[in-house]
Amino acid sequence: MRSVKKESRREQILSCAARIFAKKGYHATSISDICKKSDVARGTIYLYFKNKRDIFDTLIKNFTGDI
Repeated sequence: MRSVKKESRREQILSCAARIFAKKGYHATSISDICKKSDVARGTIYLYFKNKRDIFDTLIKNFTGDI
Protein backbone atom coordinates (compact mmCIF):
# COMPACT_ATOMS: atom_id res chain seq x y z
CA MET A 1 0.00 0.00 0.00
CA ARG A 2 2.74 2.42 0.94
CA SER A 3 4.69 1.86 -2.29
CA VAL A 4 1.55 2.60 -4.33
CA LYS A 5 1.18 5.96 -2.57
CA LYS A 6 4.88 6.65 -3.04
CA GLU A 7 4.70 5.88 -6.76
CA SER A 8 1.57 8.02 -7.08
CA ARG A 9 3.34 10.98 -5.47
CA ARG A 10 6.35 10.50 -7.73
CA GLU A 11 4.12 10.49 -10.81
CA GLN A 12 2.32 13.60 -9.56
CA ILE A 13 5.64 15.42 -9.29
CA LEU A 14 6.71 14.28 -12.75
CA SER A 15 3.42 15.26 -14.32
CA CYS A 16 3.52 18.74 -12.84
CA ALA A 17 7.18 19.18 -13.72
CA ALA A 18 6.50 18.19 -17.34
CA ARG A 19 3.84 20.88 -17.66
CA ILE A 20 6.11 23.53 -16.17
CA PHE A 21 9.10 22.53 -18.33
CA ALA A 22 6.86 22.67 -21.40
CA LYS A 23 5.62 26.13 -20.49
CA LYS A 24 8.75 27.80 -19.10
CA GLY A 25 11.63 25.69 -20.39
CA TYR A 26 14.25 23.84 -18.39
CA HIS A 27 16.40 26.78 -17.33
CA ALA A 28 13.51 29.04 -16.29
CA THR A 29 11.90 26.31 -14.19
CA SER A 30 12.88 26.07 -10.53
CA ILE A 31 12.36 23.40 -7.92
CA SER A 32 10.11 25.93 -6.17
CA ASP A 33 7.91 26.08 -9.28
CA ILE A 34 7.59 22.30 -9.24
CA CYS A 35 6.82 22.30 -5.50
CA LYS A 36 4.05 24.85 -5.92
CA LYS A 37 2.46 23.14 -8.92
CA SER A 38 2.60 19.64 -7.40
CA ASP A 39 1.61 20.91 -3.93
CA VAL A 40 4.48 19.19 -2.13
CA ALA A 41 7.25 20.48 0.12
CA ARG A 42 10.77 20.96 -1.21
CA GLY A 43 12.03 18.12 0.98
CA THR A 44 9.48 15.77 -0.56
CA ILE A 45 10.86 16.48 -4.03
CA TYR A 46 14.31 15.46 -2.79
CA LEU A 47 12.97 12.18 -1.42
CA TYR A 48 12.21 11.16 -5.00
CA PHE A 49 14.80 13.03 -7.08
CA LYS A 50 18.37 14.27 -6.61
CA ASN A 51 17.79 17.63 -8.31
CA LYS A 52 16.00 19.37 -11.17
CA ARG A 53 18.19 17.62 -13.74
CA ASP A 54 17.20 14.23 -12.31
CA ILE A 55 13.52 15.12 -12.75
CA PHE A 56 14.13 16.27 -16.33
CA ASP A 57 16.20 13.18 -17.19
CA THR A 58 13.47 10.92 -15.76
CA LEU A 59 10.87 12.64 -17.93
CA ILE A 60 13.05 12.19 -21.02
CA LYS A 61 13.66 8.51 -20.22
CA ASN A 62 9.93 7.94 -19.69
CA PHE A 63 9.11 9.72 -22.95
CA THR A 64 11.68 7.88 -25.04
CA GLY A 65 10.73 4.59 -23.41
CA ASP A 66 7.13 5.10 -24.54
CA ILE A 67 8.26 5.55 -28.14
